[in-house]
Amino acid sequence: MRNDSWTNQKSEKYFFCYSEKLSYFLIEIKGLKFITEAIREKDGKKFVLFERSRRVVEALDEYDELKQNGSPRWEQLRAMKNNS
Repeated sequence: MRNDSWTNQKSEKYFFCYSEKLSYFLIEIKGLKFITEAIREKDGKKFVLFERSRRVVEALDEYDELKQNGSPRWEQLRAMKNNS
């Protein structure tokens, strides 16, 4: 497990995901369970809350690797789901 931004975030116990693509990757492709979906009161932005675990951090690292060639397109993510 890398010691990067995923593991050094403010909340050690939880991961707040504000990216629709990333939450799709975590839930639909990696099959991770989340605690809740909610709206941040101060700006109305939707987020999905995950308990930070080794599986979540490994999936975040995998997503980072995908992003090295640019942000994954929706078509790529859907194709990954269909192949899993």
